[in-house]
Amino acid sequence: MRVQVPFVIALGLFLMPLAHAVQTDAEATFAFEIVPGDDHSGNRIADQFVLEATEHARDLNGVFEPRFAEFAISNIGPVPCAVTEVFIYDPNHIIVYAAKFGTAGAFSDFLPVTVPNSILNAFTPTDTYVAVPGSSTGISPGTYWGLDQDLGYGIVEALDTGSVKIGLLVERSDGQTHTYINVADAGSTFSLMGPAMLALGLLRRKWVRV
Repeated sequence: MRVQVPFVIALGLFLMPLAHAVQTDAEATFAFEIVPGDDHSGNRIADQFVLEATEHARDLNGVFEPRFAEFAISNIGPVPCAVTEVFIYDPNHIIVYAAKFGTAGAFSDFLPVTVPNSILNAFTPTDTYVAVPGSSTGISPGTYWGLDQDLGYGIVEALDTGSVKIGLLVERSDGQTHTYINVADAGSTFSLMGPAMLALGLLRRKWVRV
């Protein structure tokens, strides 16, 4: 005997596993402050550097699936200056060695660099990215640069607690340099989005990921 299942019931049975898929996303924006011991005249431009961190994961039937984690450093201006070196303290390799992206040109972690004492007094970098001569003048006003780690997660909390730190070397148009470090505990915003958002896709500042 053939049993016919009403279409509505069949559709509900088909969609039932999706009801257990929940996206978990976190994002936060962090400010920078002058590193203690640096020339305090650099405080005047600290506000034009912004660190944005974003990550995406989902819980599928009780299985946590990290999708990506990224951060981006922006120079919002208006003072003419550029971030020419980025120092990262990331002992657990949450984001370091990830793919690079942005509009500020090429940065490399293979170029020789002398880490400023002001940064070393704050932390010992696990990696340093330097603007590549001829390909980038650094993160200048109106541009950004960052790292994107596929299948990564945890960068927002790590920056928020200070277990990951980001330092900057900034060169002004008059040749003066200043060093900055991100301010932890920026007030992260977390959200849980259901399957409907999964269908629509996650709109991000740089591109769209699902």
